Amino acid sequence: MKPIVLNFGFRKLQKVRHSYLLPMPVDWIRTIHAGKGYKLRIEMMEDCSLRITPGSGNRQEPQNPEAYHQSIERGYMP
Repeated sequence: MKPIVLNFGFRKLQKVRHSYLLPMPVDWIRTIHAGKGYKLRIEMMEDCSLRITPGSGNRQEPQNPEAYHQSIERGYMP
């Protein structure tokens, strides 16, 4: 399976006290069935880019990756 790359454009960091917030793309949040309190895993790669994936232990697990990629190929975003 070849990787699918979606470009969600640019996001501006927001500073709130001692933290930084980054608004997430709504389509991605809906696709993984995330909401308030949902845990995301953030990993820094060797090239200093970030990889953000659904975390384990969430009440409702996201749909499997194969179904996600098939829905993208069909042009459907849940």
